[in-house]
Amino acid sequence: MQINAVRVNDRLAYLTRFGTTPDGGVTRYALSREEKAATDTVARWMEEAGLQVRRDAVGNLFGRLPGRRPGPAVLTGSHLDSVPNGGHYDGPAGVLAALEAVQSMREQGLVPELPIEVASFIGEEGSRFPHGLMGSSFLTGTFPYDEISHLKDRDGITLDEALRAYGSDPERAREAAVAPGAYKAYVELHIEQSGMLEARGLPAGIVSGIAGMRQARGIIRGRAEHAGACPMDLRRDPMPAAAEVILEVERAARESDPATRATVGFIKAMPGGTNVIPAAVELSFDIRDLDGARRDACVERVKAFFLQVCHRRSLTAEFEIQHTSTPIRCDSGIVQTMTEAAGGVGMEPFQLPSGAVHDGANVSLVCPVGMIFVRSRDGLSHCPQEYTSPEDIAVGTRLLAETLRRLAG
Repeated sequence: MQINAVRVNDRLAYLTRFGTTPDGGVTRYALSREEKAATDTVARWMEEAGLQVRRDAVGNLFGRLPGRRPGPAVLTGSHLDSVPNGGHYDGPAGVLAALEAVQSMREQGLVPELPIEVASFIGEEGSRFPHGLMGSSFLTGTFPYDEISHLKDRDGITLDEALRAYGSDPERAREAAVAPGAYKAYVELHIEQSGMLEARGLPAGIVSGIAGMRQARGIIRGRAEHAGACPMDLRRDPMPAAAEVILEVERAARESDPATRATVGFIKAMPGGTNVIPAAVELSFDIRDLDGARRDACVERVKAFFLQVCHRRSLTAEFEIQHTSTPIRCDSGIVQTMTEAAGGVGMEPFQLPSGAVHDGANVSLVCPVGMIFVRSRDGLSHCPQEYTSPEDIAVGTRLLAETLRRLAG
């Protein structure tokens, strides 16, 4: 198979206009005007490519290339939303590589035996509402909508309100769940987001498995007082407790395993005045591992320390698990197909794990999953400096196209 490398990279460049930040990054939150504009643009490209385009009840976008016969489709794609001031490749590279693979197949007159469907999932990052992998969770029927529809973003907009403003229909959200057997396989291309491929001088690699994640929220409540008037020995200050907890999160991961990751990515003092001892401090916790039991042990260690330090300092503590994803192993059959396809595109079939969680972790609940990583310069992602070269995008797209061709017959 041949692909149009210029077209896929030009489209990546075009999408940068939706949510670009002053320093060259992107902020494109789930269900935002920016995500909607990017999704509408991709829908137009799908139509121009001759695909059958549809959106489900929650706003996931699909473009289908019919097969010679009905049957379970081969699904491919990624997402278009971003983290705050993130990069332009995380997500869009996978959507546009998938579209390019299928469009090139159609232009070359190749009709697959089974349908191939390109997906752009809403809200993968979880940066606006406290639940990542939103679109693929709706697809698999696992999104806890009734539990979190009332939760608000930083502007006070609830998830329910955001979905309605996006044009989705929350009353029909359950209709987004696919029937058993709807898909034969799911293959996603994504930037690597670390430096393993770069260290080996490789443009792309084959993913062996995806880490499982647990995200939690902690709130430490003390007593707000004047920063100058209140003596140190009379304070009930939650901020030093938060500092102790943050250091323990780092220790817990370092003393667990090289595959364990633990991060406090968000901290908020309330009321947040320079001369006010905070009344409360809120923290986020993100703990992940390729081994679910090891990840859970790290979570329990952090939780126990969190409660202990708050008790010792006479503070009130709340610790709530908000999101969990299960570690998965990529399907051995798909990995073998990719390995065989790699030779055809002149690529070494190097395998590596994914410490980041992707939509594929959810989609594995309904079909076998495989992933392709393309090299990230300096291993950077989720920042304006995130970059993958046009040449590496082309290599990854060729591998994806050949893999889809083989899987769809």
